[in-house]
Amino acid sequence: MNLILYVSLLITWLISFILLLPKVQKVNNQYQNKQRNRLMNLLGYEKVQKEAANDGYTISIKEFSFITIFALASGFIIAVVLGNYYFIAVGVAISYMLPRYIILKMKRSKREEKMFELPDNLKTLTSKLSDFSSVQRALEVAIPDMHGITKSTFEDILVDLQTGFPLDTALDTAQKDIKIKRYSEYCKKLLSAQEQGFHDQAIRSLKETTREFSTDNLIVKDLFIKSKKDRKSLKIVMIMCWLIPIALSTINFTNSNIFLETTLGKIYVVIFVILTVFVFVKADEWLAVNLDNL
Repeated sequence: MNLILYVSLLITWLISFILLLPKVQKVNNQYQNKQRNRLMNLLGYEKVQKEAANDGYTISIKEFSFITIFALASGFIIAVVLGNYYFIAVGVAISYMLPRYIILKMKRSKREEKMFELPDNLKTLTSKLSDFSSVQRALEVAIPDMHGITKSTFEDILVDLQTGFPLDTALDTAQKDIKIKRYSEYCKKLLSAQEQGFHDQAIRSLKETTREFSTDNLIVKDLFIKSKKDRKSLKIVMIMCWLIPIALSTINFTNSNIFLETTLGKIYVVIFVILTVFVFVKADEWLAVNLDNL
């Protein structure tokens, strides 16, 4: 009986994908693309791609498909192992949440890197501006001493200046890439300093901005510690919530485990799993430090 059910489920899945996947037609490429886009839109690829593109990321169809298939397959395997076919719903839920979660983690990680690297690189540039009254010359000397992913931003500024673009155009492009308020403040002061001739007061103003940037990062680190504690507390609460059904499953009224062998129990477990995954995924949004406003 179980074998028949497994086979029926597998056949149903295959038929669904065959109907949705683009048909193999060598001549009609337009029809193929239409069918492929139909499937990708159904799975949410277009929306995920737009979210990624807004932050300078790209996720290919192959990567998105791998993540989605992995999540669906995991749900199916768990369903077969536990004999709870409602777990397929868990795979569907994870296939929807996982690509967005990965994009969010990448976005936060990259922004965090930029925030903590920039003060040191700006200090390096400012120190060279004290010796050279030229942004281009200061960058040529400072860039070898810079580090991290933001180093490429300063390299791009230098290339723009060497190509003949004015400083305000080069900095405007860099600000669109960095999108950090303290960096934008530094760029405005840098433009002003160039107009005034890089006198002592202008250099002090640039140094003051880098110090304030470093101070901001110390505050952010404290918030990270608090956020980490909050997430730890959330995990403890979720573990305690899971102890309830585990404890109830040990109470045997009908010589069967109500959460593993009854329909309502199986549905309850699946809903609980989906809610648990949802809470942990959303915890990064709700409890993490919001770096977008900095």
